[in-house]
Amino acid sequence: MAQGTVKKGFFFYFGLFILLLVAVFMVCLVVMMFNPGATVLWMKYFTANSNTYISQTDDNLTLNYSLVTDLTINCNYANVSVLANNENIYGKGDGIYIINRAKGFAVANGSKNFGYTFKKVGGEYVLDLTEPNGFLFFSKDIQIVLNGHKGTWNLANLNLTINGKEDCDVTLGGTSAIDEKNVSLASATIETEKGDIVFNKTFLTAEMGASSFTSNSGKIYAVSNQMNFGGADVTFATNTGRINFENLNAGTKQIHVKNKKGTISVDKVIADQININCTQGNFHFKEVTGTISFADSNDTIISPVIDIDSINGDFFLNATSREEHYKSSPAIKIGNMNGDLIVYALKGSITAKHITGEVDVESSNPDVKGNMNVNIDISADNTNIINVWNQDGNVKVSFRGKVSNNVELRTLSSKIEVYFLSSAKFTAK
Repeated sequence: MAQGTVKKGFFFYFGLFILLLVAVFMVCLVVMMFNPGATVLWMKYFTANSNTYISQTDDNLTLNYSLVTDLTINCNYANVSVLANNENIYGKGDGIYIINRAKGFAVANGSKNFGYTFKKVGGEYVLDLTEPNGFLFFSKDIQIVLNGHKGTWNLANLNLTINGKEDCDVTLGGTSAIDEKNVSLASATIETEKGDIVFNKTFLTAEMGASSFTSNSGKIYAVSNQMNFGGADVTFATNTGRINFENLNAGTKQIHVKNKKGTISVDKVIADQININCTQGNFHFKEVTGTISFADSNDTIISPVIDIDSINGDFFLNATSREEHYKSSPAIKIGNMNGDLIVYALKGSITAKHITGEVDVESSNPDVKGNMNVNIDISADNTNIINVWNQDGNVKVSFRGKVSNNVELRTLSSKIEVYFLSSAKFTAK
C-alpha cells in the first residue's frame, strides 16, 4: 500500500509540474502576441500586414519600369506571381509589389526580420528578400508580384530569373476576374526547391526565348493552357517532383527534360526532339510527335520506367556507356512506333508495336551478359534493317506482313520466338 501511494503521488505532482510549464508557456505566447517583437523566454512573435511598392533602388535611383528588362529575384518561401490585373491592391500602377502577411513565433537568438534589398548591378536589377524564420507559423503569406497591367511595364520584354530556396511557389499569369489581361515574358529561368510552378491560361509562351523551369520536389503544371513554346528551346526539370501537361508544343524547337526520380506525364507533346536526362523516374507520354532521345542520360541512367502510347518519330536510348551502368535496367513500353527504334541496354525490357522504321536493339557485352527481354512487333510494310542482339534475355519478334531482307536475331543462350503471317516469304539461317 505504501509503495502504491508513493507512485501515485509522484505522477500526480509530476503531471502538475508539466501542466504548470504548459500554462507558463501559453501565458508567454499570449504576452508575445500582444507585444510583437518583444523577447520572452528566448522567443518572440512576429506579425505583419504590409504592401510595399518598389519605386526606387537602395541607392535612391528612381525606377523607370519601361527600362527594367533583366530582373533576378532571390527568396526562400515567398511566392512570386507574374500577372496583369487591375485589383485595388496594385493601385500604384505597374511594377513590383511585396506583400507581407507572415505571422508566427521564432527563437529570438538567430531570428531573421523581414526585409529586402533592391539594387542595380550593371544592366540587371536584383531583388534579395529576407523572410522571417520561425518554429511555429500561423501564416507564411509573403508575395512578390510583378504587375504589368497599365502598359508602362511591358513584361514581354523582361528576362526573369527566380531562385527560390524553399517552398517558393511561382504563378505565371493571373486568375483574377478584375480586368485580367494576358501576360508574357521575354525569357524565364525559374528554380524552386519545394514549391510549384503553375502556368495559368493568361500566360502566353509562344514568343518566349530560351527558358527553363525547375522544381526539385514540387510540381510543374498548366491550368487549362495550351503550352506553345515555338520561339526557342525550353527546359523542364525535377528531382523527385512531378511535371504534368496536357499539351506541350515546341514546334520545330527542342524540349529538354531533366528528371532524377520524379514523374513526367504529358498527354500530347510536339517538338523537333525531346531530350531526356534521367537517372530513374517515370515517364508517360500519350502522343509524341518528334524524336525522343535519352542521349543526355548516357552517364546517369539507371532504371527509368518509360511508357509511350504512340510516337511519330524515332526513339533512342543507350544505357551501356559506362561500366558502373552494367546494372542499368530501363523498362520501355511503346504502343505504336512510327519511326526508328534504337536501344542499347544490358538489362530491363523493351516492348514496342507497329514499328515502321529501323530496329537496332542490342543487349550484349564481352564482360557482362546482356539480359534484356525484347518483345517487338514489326509493321506490315517495314522492310528496314531489323537487328536484335541479346545474350541471356528472351527475344520475341512478330512480323505483321513483309519480312525484311536484312533481319538478324541473335542470342547466346536464350529463346528466340518469331511470328509471321503465312503469306510471308523469307530465307532463314
